[in-house]
Amino acid sequence: MISILQFDIETWLPVVGYEGSYVVSNQGQVRSLDRLDIRGRFWAGQILKRTINIVGYPMVTLWKAGQGNTIGIHVLMLEAFVGPRPPGMWGLHANDVKHDNRIENLRWDTPSENMYDRVRNGIHHMQRKVVVP
Repeated sequence: MISILQFDIETWLPVVGYEGSYVVSNQGQVRSLDRLDIRGRFWAGQILKRTINIVGYPMVTLWKAGQGNTIGIHVLMLEAFVGPRPPGMWGLHANDVKHDNRIENLRWDTPSENMYDRVRNGIHHMQRKVVVP
């Protein structure tokens, strides 16, 4: 009997606005690319360390021209794999799990739709409200 193992292939695309410096994968990882600094020293690319912001979203800090910018990984993924953020849209997690940054779990949508997701997924704060007659 032959058993077949199927693995998801990780796809990497350039981070929008940081092309040539960083790439993001469809599995939610961000990596710097190999580079030479202004003194000619070689720096090997590596997976960036994540931080978690105050509301629980994984973030990374990207650097360009000496300026650091901390951005949500889900936003980087949507910009690279889906396209630019439409006006008034947020980056949403379909299952409302903030650290689940697989591209199939992400989409651009409205803040209102984000609240509907929270109700559908059973995590909206008003669902715990008890009405006493």
